[in-house]
Parts: sequence; structure tokens; C-alpha cells
Amino acid sequence: MSKIIPYNVYLIVAFILLNGLSVQAQTSKYISEVEYNTINKKWLNPQNIQLLPYINVNNIFLYNKSFKIYKGSLNGNLRFSLLNQLSRDEINKYDVNDYKIRFNPNELYYQKSFNNFTLGIGRKRIKWGVGYVASPTDIVSNPPSPTDPSDRLFQIKGSDLFQASYIGSKSQYDIYLMPKTNVNDLYFNNHSAAFRYFTNVHSFDISLVGRIDLDGKYQAGFNQTAAIGEKLELHSDAILSSKSNVLYPSDFNTKKGLYYRILAGANWSPNQNYNVVLEYFHISEGYSGNEWILLQNTIQSLEAMRAVENLAPTATSTMKKIYTSNVFPLRRDFMFARLLRNNLFKNTELEWITFACINDLGSLNRLGIYYKFQSRFNLYFQYQFLLNTDKSSFNLYGFDNTWRLGIKISF
Repeated sequence: MSKIIPYNVYLIVAFILLNGLSVQAQTSKYISEVEYNTINKKWLNPQNIQLLPYINVNNIFLYNKSFKIYKGSLNGNLRFSLLNQLSRDEINKYDVNDYKIRFNPNELYYQKSFNNFTLGIGRKRIKWGVGYVASPTDIVSNPPSPTDPSDRLFQIKGSDLFQASYIGSKSQYDIYLMPKTNVNDLYFNNHSAAFRYFTNVHSFDISLVGRIDLDGKYQAGFNQTAAIGEKLELHSDAILSSKSNVLYPSDFNTKKGLYYRILAGANWSPNQNYNVVLEYFHISEGYSGNEWILLQNTIQSLEAMRAVENLAPTATSTMKKIYTSNVFPLRRDFMFARLLRNNLFKNTELEWITFACINDLGSLNRLGIYYKFQSRFNLYFQYQFLLNTDKSSFNLYGFDNTWRLGIKISF
């Protein structure tokens, strides 16, 4: 069983003990999901040496509550989860059964507003980016992944921060002081500060954002959205970073230099039954064509070493290290597309998602069917699969096919 971080438990207990205070809002959700995977055993995972699970069973309870306290509000988003996993060790020929219990506050913060100011402290999720997925300017809290844009299992946590905001008639200023904690270290490994200036000019919403830490590492960028009539919205998002976490072959170390990410997209709703999202990503720190070939050659060499008895342990260990250190996606140019069809049948939605690499034409695709009944119950089915993966970066994705069946209950 996984370890529980003690201070998370203290925060949750303190939050529950405040139940006697005046409640502003309260909601709860329960999710139960069964997932079956066909394992991708190519390249870095021959014989499933990474022990990827072929069955996942998730049970999640999400508790949201807001209290009035000291002329402000205490807000909590607590996530309780039990994950059961079944993997197959194909080398030693046995199944591995594992389970993990997590108690985490995705959000837990106090906030007080007066005049045009808002002050806050705690763990809070901040959404700055304007893209549907993977927005480059989401530099305070993580954006949703292209492979799970709805964050269906509520896995995205807020950041630990101190907030000071000023809201004017057409502009807003935000400053966040962010200490070094285990949830603030995705890109920055030291105490840092983030800022945003937001304004509205006619039909344009524009933001300038930045973040810097005590080591001098920084990010700076902008985003904008523009409404074209009532049916079309255009958006763009860009960030410049002083460092990248991508590891490059053949020594698998980072590189020094400036890197940037750009997103441009559109959100179109021709009528109430359809919604279409298209987005283009460019990731400058992604592998070039030569670096991608070098990675493939390195993997082929490791595969040959595994055929030699005295070299096999070293090769297997190196494959595991490369697999766990990869920052997916690895290439430079991608397209994301989402089609949503409401009211396909009564209370039924159909969703199609494609995340494709322009550089090598590989893609991850997902079909989703969602059925709502009795207002509180949502039943869903998802089928996810890869296409055209030969020599594609998607060959490093762990699963060829995934089937999911789940139910979400709102209280």
C-alpha cells in the first residue's frame, strides 16, 4: 500500500472538523471505473518489463465544500481514491496485483475579497491558459493532458500558494508566491513567484503571464481569445522557458538554451448539438528528426543486448530508466481535434478525440459515449487506440488499446 503524506491527512481532518461552520456550497461525486488495456510491448517494453497494468479498477470519491469564515471563505476539494491494478510479469510468468490508497486535497484554501482586492492562501487550482488541452501558459497549475482532456478522474491538483489579486473595470492583476513543495515542483525546483496581467479590448481577452524562481529559472508568455460572432472562438497561447526537462539521446541529459511552446486553435459550435475543437501545438524542445533516429538506434542496440545473457540485465535496466524519464510527447508538431455530438439519442453524447503527431503521422484516438439518467447518474464507455505507430513517437505510449466502462454519481 502506498504511503500517505502526513500533512495531507492533517489538512483533511482539520477541514472535516469545520463542518459546524456556515456552509456556502457543497457537492460530492463518486466514480467507479474498470479499464482493460492491451499492452504495447514494442521498443522500451519487450515482455512488459515496465510491468504496465492490463487491468485498472478506480474508485474515487470527490468532496467539495465551501464555508464562511472570518468574512471570507474556506474552500476544499478533497479526493479519496482506491486503485487496484493487475500486471503480468512475462519474464517470471506470474501476475502482480497491487493496490494504492490516496487521500489528497486537490484544493484547500482560504480566500477573502474586499473592495477590488482578493487575498488567498492554500492549495488552489489556477487556470490561465486558453487552450482546450495542454495550454502553454498554464504555468501555475497543470493543464489537462491531450490524452485525457476532461480529467475524468479528477487527478489535477492545485498549487500551494499565496494570492494577491486586484480586479479593475477592464483589467486584472494577479500575483502568486509559491513555496517549494511537492506539488509545485513540476518545472520549478525552488521558491517562485508568478504574475498575470489580464485585460479586455473589444472582443479580445489578453493575458501576459510569467513565473521566476530563486535560481533564476523563468517562464514568460501571453495568451488571447477572440469571439467571432456567437458560434466561433479563436485562441492562441505561447510561453518562453529558460530551461527544458526533456532528456535527449544518446546520454539522456537535458540541454541548455531557451525553449518555447505555441498553441493556436478554434472552438466552433454551429448549433446546440455540435461542438468542434481544433488546436495546433509546436513544442521547440521536442526531438528533431536526427534525435528521433538516434533514439530509435539506441533502443535497437538495447534490444540486441537483451539477447546476450550477461548483458540482458544492464539493457533491461537502461530501458526502464529511459521509459520512466521520457517526457511525452517527444516530437515537435501536433494536432488535437475533438468532436462532440449532443443529443445523439435522448440524454446521450458522442465524443471523438484525436491527438496526432504531424512529424511522424502517428495518433492516439478515443471514442466516448456518455449517457445521463435520473439527473445524478452518468454512465460512460471509452475506447482508445493508436494508429500508424510504426516508427512514431506513439510507439512509446504504454497501451495499444484501452477499454473503459465507468459510472459517475453526483450528490
